[in-house]
Amino acid sequence: MTRLALFLLAASALARGPVQGYWKIYCTAADWPASPGPMEGAASGLLRLERKLSLGPARAELAWELRPAFGGEGPDVTGGSTLPSPYRIDDLGGRIYPRPGDSAGSFRLRHGPDRASLSLDLGGADLIVGRQAVHWGSGRLLRPTDFPAPLGVSALESEDRAGVDALRLRWALGMMSELDAGVLAGPDADPDSSAAWLRYRTYLARTDAAVLAAAYRGNTMAGLDLTRPVGGAGTWLEASYSRLGALADGPEENLWRLTAGADYSPTGDLYCALEYGFSSQGLQPSSHRGVAESGVYLPGRHYAGAELRWQASALLTASAAGLFRLDESGCWLSPALEYSLAQNVWLQGGCQLGFGDDPAGFRVWPDLAWTSFSAYF
Repeated sequence: MTRLALFLLAASALARGPVQGYWKIYCTAADWPASPGPMEGAASGLLRLERKLSLGPARAELAWELRPAFGGEGPDVTGGSTLPSPYRIDDLGGRIYPRPGDSAGSFRLRHGPDRASLSLDLGGADLIVGRQAVHWGSGRLLRPTDFPAPLGVSALESEDRAGVDALRLRWALGMMSELDAGVLAGPDADPDSSAAWLRYRTYLARTDAAVLAAAYRGNTMAGLDLTRPVGGAGTWLEASYSRLGALADGPEENLWRLTAGADYSPTGDLYCALEYGFSSQGLQPSSHRGVAESGVYLPGRHYAGAELRWQASALLTASAAGLFRLDESGCWLSPALEYSLAQNVWLQGGCQLGFGDDPAGFRVWPDLAWTSFSAYF
């Protein structure tokens, strides 16, 4: 009953004024190494409706998603957080078809709110309550401090970060300084599955700098994020130290992570970026649970990342991204094309290929061919 009431309230708010959003359709063919046989075909869609309301001194943000899917028995390859479970008290949505309890067939239909927050202007500070986007980090392919809703590099749907249930206070301390603090609520608001953070951001000596202190699901983290221009390039360094299990009963472990890189546009239609990533622990079956909760989803310790984007014409863009494992043989490549069919209508396509000898590395990622159609309104 509570879910139905919230759904009707959100639908009423969305219907009372101009609604923005998009509709996307994905078609994929995946070759799973663990499943010998023909490639697995699947189709999925995403309808996202967004509405922002002004309520006197408060502002509300709502977003609702409908996700149909057809075919495909393997894991969802289009997107989602890499965490074992999201920072949400309850999904407040779920499966529409088949009904809960019934066996899933080739067609599935899910829905749920991805944004449902209220922001209050307190004079110099903003208090935001509800389901919202909470993420940070300057890394392009790897982000050591971004634990609230980390996103894997292979996710096809990465336009909007998954919303989390949070109480957040953002206090402007000056023209370019801010204090950001909050609490993330996990399933059933259980303290053991929740988190809290304090982040300070400022600008000093042509450098955007941020420091982070966080406690999350029995672990603690201290983080640093620096970005600054060097010549005509942009550079970044992001690092974190986590003490896994520090606030829980059981063994404790250290986790050090770092990413550093630079991006540059030699011409107006060409963009390139290079990045190095380090993690003192990779994600393995025997890893401490805190490794995955920290956003680690790769099994290795040393990686190099590269990204290239070329604006071939006013309507066509070509891009390629790659991850290369440096401590063992392995790489992942993802070339793609994007074509503008009309204003706010796009057609994309590409593939993802994994190579390597490590049975826990890119070798277990599916080789993927995909196309997508996107329309914005």
